[in-house]
Amino acid sequence: MKIEDYEKFVNEIIDSFKCKKIIMATSTRVNVENGTDEDPRWSEVLKERNSFIKEFSLKNNYKLNNLNELSQKIDNKDRLTDGYHYQVSGYEIFAEQIVKYIRNSLNI
Repeated sequence: MKIEDYEKFVNEIIDSFKCKKIIMATSTRVNVENGTDEDPRWSEVLKERNSFIKEFSLKNNYKLNNLNELSQKIDNKDRLTDGYHYQVSGYEIFAEQIVKYIRNSLNI
C-alpha cells in the first residue's frame, strides 16, 4: 500500500470513530523469512508509516504507543519464522506494554 493510501485509510478509520479517546500505535519490525535480520524491503515502508503515525498523533493530540521500538528489542525466539508474526511469548510482551500504556493513559 502506498503511503498516500495508508494515510487516507488511517484518516477514514479515525473519522469513523464516535469516541475520541484514541491511542495510536506504530507498526512493528518485520524480519526476513527464516532469518533474524530486519527485512530491508519493509524498512522504508515502516519508516514512512511510522513517521506519518507520529506526525498524525502529534497533530491530533493523540497518545502514541511506540510498538516499533519495543519490537526492535524482542528476541528472535519470541518470533515466528515468517518474519511478521510472533510466538505467544512475543504477543505477551506486546500485551504487557499495551495494557500498561492504556492504564497510564486513562489514569487507572
